[in-house]
Amino acid sequence: MNDNISVVSPLGVSLDMKIVGINHSGLTDVDKSRAYINIRNAQKLLQVDGSYITDINIKLKDFSLSEELAKFYNSKFGFRSVDWKEANASVFSVFKIQNMVTYLIIVSILVVSGFGIFNILMMIIYEKMPDIAILKAIGYKDRDIKIIFLTESLIIGTFGGLLGLLVGFLMQKIVGNIRMDIKGFVSMEYLHFNSTPGFYLFAFVFGLITTAVAGYIPARKAAKVDAIDIIRSK
Repeated sequence: MNDNISVVSPLGVSLDMKIVGINHSGLTDVDKSRAYINIRNAQKLLQVDGSYITDINIKLKDFSLSEELAKFYNSKFGFRSVDWKEANASVFSVFKIQNMVTYLIIVSILVVSGFGIFNILMMIIYEKMPDIAILKAIGYKDRDIKIIFLTESLIIGTFGGLLGLLVGFLMQKIVGNIRMDIKGFVSMEYLHFNSTPGFYLFAFVFGLITTAVAGYIPARKAAKVDAIDIIRSK
């Protein structure tokens, strides 16, 4: 900061300048190769008049309007206008692949947990065969037995999902406060997590659906148990 440097353009024009600020965009390659000066000095370095401008960057308070405004400026002024997503398409393609891999891992974890619940309920059914036989003997119908075990799987899924959301939220806060100082394609001091409620809701609903599907097959098997054969075997 505050050092004086000599800036030389490809045309051989030299200007003495002072460093008044250091910018960190988070993109390492950009930060290593980009500098900002006022437009008048840039025009002097390129030996052009004051009307020479190559690009105009517009900062918006609501970035979600960028695509709509780009189309409007393009039609109104005739110049090529691009929104920030299109301008950084190569960067976003990397994050898109990363998000896809993340979602696949999450879905795999939920499916594996569903198989875990399936195995637990199947073991419970084999252990509770005499109890199921007694329930049927006293008048419980196949539908009632199915509801009992399906309700058990939904209870496991509900409490497990709520506990998972709580643990995930706490872990997010803990890890998010650990200083990382990550350097590379993207540099950052701390890991940033998306805390949008929609993600939590999606995880909970998907987990609940997984446990319901995993519990339906054992519940159906329990409903088909023949009470007479079980009592006779005992």
